Amino acid sequence: MAHFEVGGTQVSAAGYARWNGSVFNELEMYNVSSIDDGGSGYYGINWDTDMNSGNYAWCGTSHYGGGTNDTNVVEEHDNGTNAATLKLQNMSCLNSGTSFAAGDAEIISVIAFQN
Repeated sequence: MAHFEVGGTQVSAAGYARWNGSVFNELEMYNVSSIDDGGSGYYGINWDTDMNSGNYAWCGTSHYGGGTNDTNVVEEHDNGTNAATLKLQNMSCLNSGTSFAAGDAEIISVIAFQN
């Protein structure tokens, strides 16, 4: 487990997950009971131990690979952050395109922190 210090207080990740969204293969998890596949680009992370509230911080990244100038954004879906679950969508803009669409990514990583 990675730890870091903020204002003299040691902080640890409250949970994290890394999975392959294309074939839906869970690769690495901590404090995650399961990951739901909600359709192309939509996922739900179910925390093993609930967060204190829905006001926790999280960040995510994804990789779609293959094309040139591909861009992905992992964002909260449908006000999906609550103490038990984090609902996400992966939005991709592929091959120097100009618009984003929900789609599965090869690798998605998410980490969450709480007080």
